[in-house]
Amino acid sequence: MKNVLLISEEKLKYFSELDPNLDYEELILPWIKVSQDTNLQEIIGTKFLKGLYSGVKTNSLSQTYKDLINNYIADLLIHYTIYNALPTISMRIKQAGVIRNNTETGTGIDNSDVRMLRQQHKELGQFYTTRLVEELCDNPTRYPLYVNPGTEGMKPNKRKNSYKNGFAFPKRGYYNSDNAPSSNS
Repeated sequence: MKNVLLISEEKLKYFSELDPNLDYEELILPWIKVSQDTNLQEIIGTKFLKGLYSGVKTNSLSQTYKDLINNYIADLLIHYTIYNALPTISMRIKQAGVIRNNTETGTGIDNSDVRMLRQQHKELGQFYTTRLVEELCDNPTRYPLYVNPGTEGMKPNKRKNSYKNGFAFPKRGYYNSDNAPSSNS
């Protein structure tokens, strides 16, 4: 099911800060596929993703699955696509090596600005992931491929909270008098 995309160029550009004149096929299209194969497949599993691809390709999706794509999956893909594309969107791999495109009508941003923008899209992607997982878990009879993912490929990630903030919190009772931080440190 190569080249089946679950979001249109129009929707991606309309609901994001992407420039309408951006070379969609070269700069964005590959990252939609990456976002579907990595971010989305991790959430819904291989069997469910292949089922969606098949339904889109044959134009046989039920209204339930069309609504799932339009109301949940598309939002997630908008933000994960931009998150995944940002590090390389201004660079090209040419025969001479990796080059950075120069801007004609603006000022380029530095890496800290790119990191901030990526973080914003990652957090939005995580928010929409949580919404999608809640929909799937709260309505199991609507989504049998999520409930019964089979044995091949990736299994769905059914955690309702998808936020990954990098903080590790010790378990309750972790500190005792021998390893508690001192009050004068």
